[in-house]
Amino acid sequence: MRRYDGDGPAADDGHGLQMDWSNRGKLAAFAVAPHTFRIRGKVGGDFAESTLHRYGILRKTGRTVAVETEETECSFTMRTEQTSLHIGHADGPITFRGSGKERLPLMISDLKIGAEGGFDIRFALTEEERLYGLGNAVPDRLQLRGSRAVLSATPDGSPVPIPFVMSSGGWGLLINTTWPHAFDLGQTNPGEMRITAEEGELDLYVFGGDDYRELLERYADIAGKPRLLPIWAYGLAYIRDMTTHDREVLDDVLKFRQEGIPCDLIGLGSGWNDTGNGEATDMRWHSTRFSAPTNGQDRSFTFMDMLQRHGFKLGLLMHCINYDLTAHAEFSVRQAAGSGTENASDPWYAHLRPFAGEGVASFRYSSYSQMGMETELDRKWANGMKDRELCNLYPVLLVKQTYDGYAEQTGKRPFIHCVSGYTGIQQFTALESGRYNSGVVAVVQALSMGLSGHAHTASHINVDMRESIHAGFLQPWSFINSGSYFRNPCVLEKPLRDMFRKYARLRYRLLPYVYSTAHVAARTGMPIARAMPLMFPDDPHCGELRQQYMLGPFLLVAVFTDRVYLPVGRWINYWTGETYNGGQTVSCTIPDEAGGPLFLREGSILPLWPEIEYVGQTEIKRMTLHIYPGERSRFTIYEDDGITLAHEQGHMAITEVSCESNAGQIAVQIGPRTGAYAGMPDKRSYELSVFTGGRPAGIELNGMPMPEKKTGDKAKSRTGWQYIRQTRCVQLQVTEDVRTGVRVMLSLGDPLASPCKERSMPEGGEATATASRSVSDEELILGLETMDREAIGILLVNWWNHEGDDWRLRLLHGCSLFISHVKRRGWTASEVWGKDLEPVYTMHRIRTPAQGLALLSCLARRMMDFARPPAGSDIHPVIRQALAIVEAELKQKLSLQQVAQRTNVHPFYLSRLFKRHVGQPFSSYILMQRMNRARSLLESGMKVYEAAAESGFQDPSHFSRVFAKYWGSPPETFKRPRRL
Repeated sequence: MRRYDGDGPAADDGHGLQMDWSNRGKLAAFAVAPHTFRIRGKVGGDFAESTLHRYGILRKTGRTVAVETEETECSFTMRTEQTSLHIGHADGPITFRGSGKERLPLMISDLKIGAEGGFDIRFALTEEERLYGLGNAVPDRLQLRGSRAVLSATPDGSPVPIPFVMSSGGWGLLINTTWPHAFDLGQTNPGEMRITAEEGELDLYVFGGDDYRELLERYADIAGKPRLLPIWAYGLAYIRDMTTHDREVLDDVLKFRQEGIPCDLIGLGSGWNDTGNGEATDMRWHSTRFSAPTNGQDRSFTFMDMLQRHGFKLGLLMHCINYDLTAHAEFSVRQAAGSGTENASDPWYAHLRPFAGEGVASFRYSSYSQMGMETELDRKWANGMKDRELCNLYPVLLVKQTYDGYAEQTGKRPFIHCVSGYTGIQQFTALESGRYNSGVVAVVQALSMGLSGHAHTASHINVDMRESIHAGFLQPWSFINSGSYFRNPCVLEKPLRDMFRKYARLRYRLLPYVYSTAHVAARTGMPIARAMPLMFPDDPHCGELRQQYMLGPFLLVAVFTDRVYLPVGRWINYWTGETYNGGQTVSCTIPDEAGGPLFLREGSILPLWPEIEYVGQTEIKRMTLHIYPGERSRFTIYEDDGITLAHEQGHMAITEVSCESNAGQIAVQIGPRTGAYAGMPDKRSYELSVFTGGRPAGIELNGMPMPEKKTGDKAKSRTGWQYIRQTRCVQLQVTEDVRTGVRVMLSLGDPLASPCKERSMPEGGEATATASRSVSDEELILGLETMDREAIGILLVNWWNHEGDDWRLRLLHGCSLFISHVKRRGWTASEVWGKDLEPVYTMHRIRTPAQGLALLSCLARRMMDFARPPAGSDIHPVIRQALAIVEAELKQKLSLQQVAQRTNVHPFYLSRLFKRHVGQPFSSYILMQRMNRARSLLESGMKVYEAAAESGFQDPSHFSRVFAKYWGSPPETFKRPRRL
């Protein structure tokens, strides 16, 4: 056995040991970080620098690690401040153990090193252990226990195998080789994970961590962090069909802008290239399809110039087959080492440079058979490798040379996307997942790539499928690939086109949220789309979930399903505004204009941009913040120039936003921007939408009272706040203070603002109200019609305090009132209240007046929720027009057919729209409006026949019968004498 300090196996600094192993082999182990060890093994010769280190794909930590060593007759142990590695003599077991939380050890029960290369390692697994990673090597599974995979980026392998796996036991490992190898994760032996390779040296990293986040970050310290894309790449990319020409491209440009569908990139298929899909490197524009200017010619009004005028960037599909990338890779290594520049070789990017000079902003590689392996299995490449050793490395070298070349030529971030890769690929490219109609499997692959260190994996948007549109726009980046067809969203039938436009606009509004999350990925390796076990590692229900994930810290997305598991906490349905307690699986009613469930976590802070057609269309001086208060939450907004690599030198701005809710108060803090970047706006203002659930009693801005905007205030006025009943949120505008930031304090005064929980009552069981008075049944029901949460809260408490009634009888009477009101509006109790109706069936379990009032408060709030249009969506223009007709012509004869004809839609379609947006059938809404108007007129002193005529009734007798049935009393009981 030999110890070493800093002079160990090549390519690494560290402290550890080297010892003899079986089969005349030797084993080396050393600490590269306090939480990470590296283990190497081979037969004969010294340890050389690994290929992935040699070509700058894997990183060195550059850290000096303090290591304590202990040797006995039977074993050798190395300890750092966080982990330990125990190696038994005489080929004994190897145990890696983390510290801190109680974690399972990683135990290598058997390790064999092949005399001619290759290795065989066996790891013991516990019964409860869950495993994640391996890129998309297991394409249809997220949790890998019980599966097997061969890691080889070849046509008969997987497109992006990543030899990294992490365990719920608190350990992870990375195999450092480019040779094909296999993982058996308990398929053959349920209690054992086995890794085998026929060729290559044993070289593995083992990591310790308290959870998956730590393991992923520590893996990314070695394998490389995902680099930021240009900010426009997080928008929408549209890839044209293969045989397009320049005029068709310009037609698409105009269609996107005319339809109001935001989009940033137009990609061209292989038809742009005169040389086709072959191996030729003399690529050139197709002579008849594209008229591209040559050097020295005027570039104005070319198709590329017209793209840029409309805010589009251009991408090209490239084919690199059998090009020897290793020649330049070796030249670069020698050049960096100062060992001469002889035998210089052009990088692959040299053939792309002319197109980048013309303004091409993106390059795409669609094939993962770039080496043509089906014909030449025994050839040698310039670096001495054979095909089997190079197959995994080739796609990484390809995108690395493209990335480095583009960044050096333009000074901008490259946007490269491809379908194949291997360890370290996340540093250079975005990835496509699945094929055109692969649905759930494509999403699973993308999530598994996130669990393997890649932050920019997305699946195709199939524009003919609502579910695919939903999934595609709520991923790290979004793209449509027409392939050989015409998948243009601008030519879809109107309902689907409208839905696509809605999602595209939502995507672009969410860009500051997505981009800030991408910044987190670039610093920590935490992906943008986060598999549920990554976010909720201690929730056993999340371990196997394949059809839902978190987009950033706050948005829960479910795809190709209407069932969603909600972890512990409070959750808000983005489409409907309904709130749910976590710890349960719920079935969602998905609105017609949506393609799947979308939930917000309580405490969500969403920074939003205004609606734009493309990134860079206008300077963003005002940002919107949607805040859904929870007990305590925080979000960091990251901004930079969005184009260059200057952020890697610290040229960025950070804004901390926090929200705390406690004891009826909500505090929102917007910190001052720290840092700077080129083009940063001098001043930033914010439009806050705080979803309080009810009207606040008052608001303070930086310690000073803020006035409420009154009805009729000029829209230009920026001072003051207003409460929006439809969305139950408070809106106000603030301007940043560059020194102290902004603090907004909201005091809540709405007894119905919180979820359905038991409310405290004074001793003795009697509720009190601010202005106590007797409230009739009719006044309570009328209060529900006003949709004023503050008013109904006071009315309900005063109604509850009716003298002489036993509170149990009062509760029974209140439930009966609410159910009758729901039926009168044409609804059913189950669709309005759902599970919240269950306490009504078990009323005998309600034991205190406080519980009774809490139940009625819950039922009242749910009724008002049900009557409102979906939160987060604008009312349909047709419905807005129909409501205006009803309001203006209520005293005239109105029918569904008449209004449908005047709004140019079919009556059936109007009926569906009306119920979805207004919450009740057209006829019920007309009756409600007429009855409310009639009652108001009678109470103002109008005669019965006059009120009938003004409410649309020609026959006063008929009016009296309808009125009495609706309100439970004849019109005369509401009539008040006019004052002289």
